[in-house]
Amino acid sequence: MVVAANFTEAKKGRYLLPEYPAVYLETHITNLVGDFRDDGVPEHQRCGQALFADYGPGIALTHAHPVDQWQIYLEGNARLTRKPVAPVVIQYTDEWVPYGPIEVEPEGFSLLALWPRPNIETYEMPKDVARIRQELRKKTHRVHFHQIDVLDTAPSEFAATTLIEDGDIWARRWQLPPGASFETPSAANSGGQFYIPLSGTFVYAEQEYPRWSTIYVGREDRPITLRAGSAGSDVIGVQFRPQH
Repeated sequence: MVVAANFTEAKKGRYLLPEYPAVYLETHITNLVGDFRDDGVPEHQRCGQALFADYGPGIALTHAHPVDQWQIYLEGNARLTRKPVAPVVIQYTDEWVPYGPIEVEPEGFSLLALWPRPNIETYEMPKDVARIRQELRKKTHRVHFHQIDVLDTAPSEFAATTLIEDGDIWARRWQLPPGASFETPSAANSGGQFYIPLSGTFVYAEQEYPRWSTIYVGREDRPITLRAGSAGSDVIGVQFRPQH
């Protein structure tokens, strides 16, 4: 099921996250695809989940989720594992693999979190270390990072590059001059894909989507065509491994 979310429209529903494990800072959430508050709703179970989080100063302790995760660090200043993060940074972690802490500076920080299915669970280190270690036994422990520079001007020529590739997971980038387009790779042997414009806009099914909008393509869906708007587009796509 292809699901498209316009970031500008979605942000109208932005809300303050209530108290949450490991997250000790003010967090506002914009739900793009799915809503972890309604993780049991059948239509949400049939697709991935994407949310935009913007943080005030504070700390998110080292933690893990029981689901594979792509994150895109977008704006602001923070330290990840006590090292400065200079957006834009793409991060992948296998399910149950801990990451963090994320220490957010006074000016705040924002990111996109992408999951192959709805998730409401967070496990905090060191409090939940026994559970995390148990769940990680005989499982992969992949963690990948890649930093990119996003230009303020439209790309002058088409470019397609692979940023991260490890078996059945990947992160790819398409830099599109105005009006240029590409067809997404097949998602048939995956756990779903997400596509996000990091600059400019892209057009899908005759609708134009601004920066940080999100389109989900499921394994049962055919490839779709994304076309850059008049300002061009810098598009990130990510793929999950098949889910059980």
